Amino acid sequence: MRAATSALPQKAPSAAGAQARLHGQRPGVGETNVLLHPSAIEAIRAHTLSDNSSEVGGVLLGEAYAHHDKVYVEVTAALPVVSDDYGPIHFTFNADAWSQAHRDKASRFPELDIVGWFHTHPGLGVFFSADDVVVHSAAFVMPWHVALVIDPSHAETAVFGWVGGEISPLSGFFELLEETGERQLPWRHVRAEVWDETYEAHLARQRAARSTTRQTVSEDIAPVNPWLGLLVGALGVFLSLALLAGGVLPLYRHNNALESVVVALASEQLAEATAAGTASCPDPALRLYSPLPGATADLTRPVAVVGTASHAEATRYEIAVRPAGEESWWPLHTSRRDVTTGQLMEWDATQFAEGPYQLRLSALGPGQQPLSDPAPCIIDFALVRN
Repeated sequence: MRAATSALPQKAPSAAGAQARLHGQRPGVGETNVLLHPSAIEAIRAHTLSDNSSEVGGVLLGEAYAHHDKVYVEVTAALPVVSDDYGPIHFTFNADAWSQAHRDKASRFPELDIVGWFHTHPGLGVFFSADDVVVHSAAFVMPWHVALVIDPSHAETAVFGWVGGEISPLSGFFELLEETGERQLPWRHVRAEVWDETYEAHLARQRAARSTTRQTVSEDIAPVNPWLGLLVGALGVFLSLALLAGGVLPLYRHNNALESVVVALASEQLAEATAAGTASCPDPALRLYSPLPGATADLTRPVAVVGTASHAEATRYEIAVRPAGEESWWPLHTSRRDVTTGQLMEWDATQFAEGPYQLRLSALGPGQQPLSDPAPCIIDFALVRN
């Protein structure tokens, strides 16, 4: 992360020469300082009012820079994104919506960068669910990328971002005021959390907890007619089947759809890295999605190597690493298993020094000899000590 932020341009923040209002607490050490312009707030507000029954979202546009060892993100515009993958309790970018967002940015705001995203939780509260974490980890990977979550029904909001390599709620953010000094933000900042579960799983756990409480209370109640108990039991079975059809199966399908979105976004990032010269993965049978090409990985914790290794002629797959500029590769892992999209290995990088590296995924044939077809996938990245 430090390597990425050190490349940011240096400039004084707009808040230094303009009126600004702090919402929440001042950002802490390692947190991104977020500045929201009135124009961005109005665009976000208008989109949140477009549908109060389902989640909606879009991308945040602006610029990222550094000043006195602090990272700033100025959000000067926001683009609504129309996605087919949304509903009352979820919103994500499908591949078509992501491509449209890039086209809209290029035509309307070519001078701005995508610095994050926003989406609503109408009536649900402000939090970052496991689904939100997946989207942010796949599409908004730079250390200054942020996410604004809004509950328009309760007029609440919070900002999330990368802190120490993890997605966390930020302590607060700044609203840049109009020349009149009037505030435009229609929501109040609230404390928020990052969940390791989906909203559906969170609801299910709460229901289970309430059911356990009711069961404990019922133990003190006198026994009822056994025929009534049999009827209630049959009703419970029926409700369980209804929940399976109406809740669990749609959630399974939703998770599959979310996985396809993540793969599409990761593939797009890999294509951008190839164009930038930080990756070379010419065959779709071999792909490395994580570590992210051109980004950094923390060597003090296990590094998850995620990608695709699936070719009809391969008998094994080898993952190797080398410091940038060296000739020899150091084998890390060999596997016989085909992986369509998933974790290929967990790498303990604590014995390696900080610096730039290359990671290679190769297909091996008989005698564990490298196959010329498919060509190996090679990415550039850096190991840092966060």
